[in-house]
Amino acid sequence: MTRLARLIPILALLIAVTATAACAGTLFKSDHFTTRIVTGWEINKGDDLLNLTGPDGASSLLVNSDDATGVDLDTFEVVFLKQLQKSEKDFELVSKDRTEIDGVAAGVWTFTSSLDDGTKIKTRIYSAIKDDTAYNIIMVCLPEQFDSDAADLKSMLNSWTWL
Repeated sequence: MTRLARLIPILALLIAVTATAACAGTLFKSDHFTTRIVTGWEINKGDDLLNLTGPDGASSLLVNSDDATGVDLDTFEVVFLKQLQKSEKDFELVSKDRTEIDGVAAGVWTFTSSLDDGTKIKTRIYSAIKDDTAYNIIMVCLPEQFDSDAADLKSMLNSWTWL
């Protein structure tokens, strides 16, 4: 048996293990989308399409939806940011960007604000409009958890499929 012939089964095993690790977590399916929940995040019951608590117990991720008939993403963004500025205590916009979630254009906003007790929080929101429905994917956490939680959220969005 040649050296290459002996390596092929080992390479196949390594590829299978890597693919399994990349897909670790629970597959969540709603009527609107599927996503793979990163290990450590817990699914909670609630009125939202998806409601998760992070591994630290203090972070949360929500997915909700609203009617957006006749509204494009640019208009939604202007109205949404005005609402955030009015409703969030000590609101400070950190970044504003655009991306895609499974081929659908999405706005991405990151901001800091304060809770009523003065606790600082950092929030990232992805908003996409699909089939006249606005979907808001909202991650809220303590600033020191942001990078880790944002990486988990990005992983979940990379596995996102609209139905």
